[in-house]
Amino acid sequence: MPDDIRAALYEGYESIRLLSKLERELMPVFRKLRTIWDLGDILSMYAVWGGGPEDDYLEECVSRLKNMM
Repeated sequence: MPDDIRAALYEGYESIRLLSKLERELMPVFRKLRTIWDLGDILSMYAVWGGGPEDDYLEECVSRLKNMM
């Protein structure tokens, strides 16, 4: 996420409740967890939507996970 968008997101959120120092420090971890969650949601329905093991999207998911390390 670009820095200006992240700053606007924090500013909007903190207009309601300030984030603690720890919450701000943990944001990179939460972003990674969100990516894993989103991929899990998609993959849990993947076969229903017509995707299969030969599909390139599965390779893209693995690549995204490796890039998070």
